[in-house]
Amino acid sequence: GDDESAPGDGDGGDGTSLSARMEKPPDEVEHAFDADADDHCETSPEAHAHIVNFLNKTAEALGKTPKTLVIYDPYYCAGGTKRSFAALGFPNVVNENKDFYAVCDRGEVPAHDVLVTNPPYSADHVERCITFAARNLYEHDRPYFLLLPSYCVNKPYYTSALLTGGAEGKRARAAR
Repeated sequence: GDDESAPGDGDGGDGTSLSARMEKPPDEVEHAFDADADDHCETSPEAHAHIVNFLNKTAEALGKTPKTLVIYDPYYCAGGTKRSFAALGFPNVVNENKDFYAVCDRGEVPAHDVLVTNPPYSADHVERCITFAARNLYEHDRPYFLLLPSYCVNKPYYTSALLTGGAEGKRARAAR
């Protein structure tokens, strides 16, 4: 295979690589929020291709298809998430040029079935993302897939979030 396709991503039936099937990215993006330029690195299409099985199982568990599964990536870079998932057969992606934290503060998180994101690694973005993901699972039963640096597993917020959305969250939901 070529460098542009990942195991399991298929060739679209026409022999083209994943990257070749994607829309072209914009030449430049003006963000609707303050952003550290070092935080704006698109997740590779190959990384998205590696979670297709997870997304297919999620769609199946929800009685949906890949075309109807709604994926939410709250951290906008240049729209690559939408482009790569569309090329993988998941066209329903919410990834908008909006300030994710302001969206949360206003209670305007869009309806979605699964959270898939690669948050910025600077400041407290990783902690806020993990906390949101755990709460989103606990309160709305929405699974998540986060691309995170390995140092996160040693942070106190990581264990706390897993307990909130994980075992403790499951017990709390059962007690409702």
